[in-house]
Formats: sequence, structure tokens, C-alpha cells
Amino acid sequence: EYICYTALQSLSRRSRYLVNENDGKLGSMTAAITYDKHFARALRHLDKLTLHFCTLLKVQIDPVDIVCIEIKQDELKYFKKSK
Repeated sequence: EYICYTALQSLSRRSRYLVNENDGKLGSMTAAITYDKHFARALRHLDKLTLHFCTLLKVQIDPVDIVCIEIKQDELKYFKKSK
């Protein structure tokens, strides 16, 4: 869960501030654009975290429809690819 959380944190910073924390050049003037592959990675991590907390707290969450070309149909439990 910690790995999923830190990955989500990094991906959200990339999206919000257009920086790539992994390259060590936070002061770079080059924008780190967020692509479909980054969105898919975030959804995969969020799906794992949602599964963990739904199991831990014994709650049920209905799936959310998404549009992302990098996600396969029925790959995720809590995010369903719109047709």
C-alpha cells in the first residue's frame, strides 16, 4: 500500500506541477507532460489502494466508468473502461 501511495503522490505532482521527480531535476524548465500511460499507472495504484481499504473497512464501492486507452477491459476492479 505504501508503494502505491507514494507512486500516486509522485504522479499527482507530475500532473499538477509538470515536474518529473524521478529525474532529479526539479528545477528544470522543461515540463514533464502527463500522458495516458501516467493516467493508467495512477488508476492501477488507486485501484489497489481502493481494494485494500474496502477489504479493511468492509465497505462496498461501485465501479467508476473511465476513458483511458492504456487500460484493458476488466483490468481493474473499481474503474471500468467505458465502451
